Amino acid sequence: MESQSPNANTSYLAPSQESISLNVRGKTDSTWEHVSLKVDHLNGSKSMTCLNCQKTFKGGGIHRMKQHLAQRKGEIKICCKVPHDVRFKMEQSLNEMNDKKRSEKQPMNFVDTRAQCGRNDNDGDIEIKEIDPPSTHDTYQGKKLTTSSGKGKASSGQITSNFAPRTTPGAQLGIKSVLASKGAINHVDHTVIKWLCDACIPLNHLSSRYFQPMLDALATIGPGYKAHSYHNCRTNLLKDLVQEVQMLVDKLRKDWATYGCTIMADNWTDTRSQTLINFLVYCPTGTAFVKSVDASETVKSAENLFLLFKEVVDWVKAENVVQVVTDNAVNYIATGRLLEA
Repeated sequence: MESQSPNANTSYLAPSQESISLNVRGKTDSTWEHVSLKVDHLNGSKSMTCLNCQKTFKGGGIHRMKQHLAQRKGEIKICCKVPHDVRFKMEQSLNEMNDKKRSEKQPMNFVDTRAQCGRNDNDGDIEIKEIDPPSTHDTYQGKKLTTSSGKGKASSGQITSNFAPRTTPGAQLGIKSVLASKGAINHVDHTVIKWLCDACIPLNHLSSRYFQPMLDALATIGPGYKAHSYHNCRTNLLKDLVQEVQMLVDKLRKDWATYGCTIMADNWTDTRSQTLINFLVYCPTGTAFVKSVDASETVKSAENLFLLFKEVVDWVKAENVVQVVTDNAVNYIATGRLLEA
């Protein structure tokens, strides 16, 4: 009476390794922080409730709840109350899973890809490296590269600047950029906009000519780059930048002696009724800003303006000045006559 069959004993054994692995994965998955699991002990059915919108779903697993939190339409109703950061995290997790499955099904073979594009081994053995910025920089500078043909003969080719950098508008994208998921791109975009808002930087500064080169430099160095401290930026890096600008101005000054230059004066008044006069020097190779003078408390007579212009002319050297461009006011016309005398 007390003896039981072997089948009955096995039904009360500890859970299998597969069920243990599922429980461990469920506890470590970050999706469970936003999902509540309920199990009906009578029939064994499971239901999951979203902690954000309080909607309950029967059947399916944690992957289905990820789609719910990521607001992916089609298989499950989307969550209308999910926070933005949680939605982005779930979207990134789904994209990583899809990329992993895609890479396992279709492993990348660079040699076969080049062969399918019509590349022949006899055309040369130029290796294109995705993570080697110095080699790509050399090709853009028009340096000669030596290639070996299939017969062992050496031949030299000239790769000119016709090959534009990948960051040039309309240029061919790199492999890493093409394979980047939408979640990764959205993560970069939101990181940039968060920094702009936190630093109170106006969005029109995005049109700066140095913004895209900054992003390109960060992309080439890869993750893990640590920015300099506040003290280092305001001392060493700032001194290096001032020295770089000074070298640029010195080069322009040499061009003034070769091509001649034009002194330009821009007179304008700001919102606080302060009069400012900006002095610039133009030549065919570039324009340099000289200085800005606050003339709010100065009588803008011909004599006073002449003293301001004379300082700039002496700094540029009179023999290099071709012409002076100013406003057409009477006092500026009189100043021009004094400079000619």
